[in-house]
Amino acid sequence: MAIRYKLNNLIIRITLLLTIIASLALVSSETARYISPQVFWPSAFIGLAYVPLFLLNLLLLIFHSLRRKITFLIPLIAILLGWNVMTDTFSLRPASAIESKDPETIRLLTWNIHFFQDIYLRPLAESQQEMLATINGTEADVICIQEFYTGQDNEATKGMNKIKAFLKKRYAFFQPMEGETRGMAVFSKYPIIRTGMIAFSTEASGNQCIFTDILKDGKTLRVYTVHLESIKLQSYQLNYIDSFVKGKERNIRPSKKIAGQLKRAFMERSNQVKLVKEHASTCPYPYIVCGDFNDPPSSYAFHSMAKGLKNTFAEKGHGIFPVTYYKGFLKYQIDHILVSPEFEVLNHQIIKKKLSDHYPVLTDVKL
Repeated sequence: MAIRYKLNNLIIRITLLLTIIASLALVSSETARYISPQVFWPSAFIGLAYVPLFLLNLLLLIFHSLRRKITFLIPLIAILLGWNVMTDTFSLRPASAIESKDPETIRLLTWNIHFFQDIYLRPLAESQQEMLATINGTEADVICIQEFYTGQDNEATKGMNKIKAFLKKRYAFFQPMEGETRGMAVFSKYPIIRTGMIAFSTEASGNQCIFTDILKDGKTLRVYTVHLESIKLQSYQLNYIDSFVKGKERNIRPSKKIAGQLKRAFMERSNQVKLVKEHASTCPYPYIVCGDFNDPPSSYAFHSMAKGLKNTFAEKGHGIFPVTYYKGFLKYQIDHILVSPEFEVLNHQIIKKKLSDHYPVLTDVKL
């Protein structure tokens, strides 16, 4: 009996210690969105661990509650302290149906199409056709595309016009990377009366921000389409991460390079968000910020961009574990739509169609 008592006591103490450590780690990940990587870059790595730390604390909360011990308060308090990041990350509300298009609303779609190259590595023309058909099926009024591709240099204009015709959109704006036929594009049912770009750097890069002023029923709104700094992980690095997590790879040396790439991207994104927010602060119209943020809701980049705006997922989204980037082990919600307070958010949907390595994200809003 004495041995059993000591063993039980040891297990209880170990569990309590684990609970305290897990709760402190969760609080650290929750506060990461408030700390600039420029000030303390390790916080950004902790922020990436928010979802698994949340789940661990949820399990510990259930465990202590079943034992009817007051220690259940430790994980409960840790979870509640991150209420805002939790509501940006998870949603238990019923899925909002995307119904027939209401002419008074604006239906917006954002999608990183990976240059029309699908995950099945089919011929480009075939994958492009299916992606464009998917977009058409949503009846979106405004289509914001990251990693867009018009075709070979001598066919770029022809390719752009062909895509416009297929999407049945009269108005479009394409901002290519310097010397490229790849970049970002916006297609609109409504007139585009002004366009521009916020340059993140002097280098030719797909990471940039473009804006389009759109006129609908006598009202002007602005749409910022962003593609924040990519981590630039290669296929072999993604395979390494997948093998390492599964315990098939024990060599940690490649992880140092990956960590360095992550650190660089965290810091770049914090600067890029600042540029977009500064530009948006002078915008005279209601505006939308959408695109590939390359960061989840627990990140500093997302939180900084979302200040003063409505997150359409938090307003009307659905999903216990919503994911917009699903390739390999790194599955995160990194594609977002934010709108200024003047908009009413009617729905939000992640379209689970595996073509690009990102899912399209759709919302209906009303001014």
